Amino acid sequence: MKKRLMKVFIIILITGFFLNLGWELWHSVLYTTPLSLTLPAYIKLVTNMALRDGFWISVFYEFSVLITRNKNPFKKRNQMSIFIVMCLVFSFGIETFSIQQARWKYAQNMPILLGVGITPLLQLAITGLIALGLVFYQKKPTQTPSI
Repeated sequence: MKKRLMKVFIIILITGFFLNLGWELWHSVLYTTPLSLTLPAYIKLVTNMALRDGFWISVFYEFSVLITRNKNPFKKRNQMSIFIVMCLVFSFGIETFSIQQARWKYAQNMPILLGVGITPLLQLAITGLIALGLVFYQKKPTQTPSI
């Protein structure tokens, strides 16, 4: 049972990494920090952030499993709510801290909500839901009939 949960954790982490890599590339123009980096430093930054995001999505999934004792978050509404709330609270906290510590700075075109950028606030919740959807709702390949 624990082996299966670890496998799911790793699959969610990898799926979350690739989704967040795309998200990081897409919304990095809403920050001034990445635009001032060299290409190797930029690649390192977005890769590192995407890996961390994939990790946190996996962790929040595991916490939701522990709390609800259910593996498929799409089968229990409260589990999905717990997952989304964890993602939003964590994102808000990290973003607030990072802005206060000047770890990065928003560009003029970053939409702001409650003092933080909307895209980083929603990132884990959105990419997390997509990752979980991809992991739990994969279509099985149809078998070709033998003739």
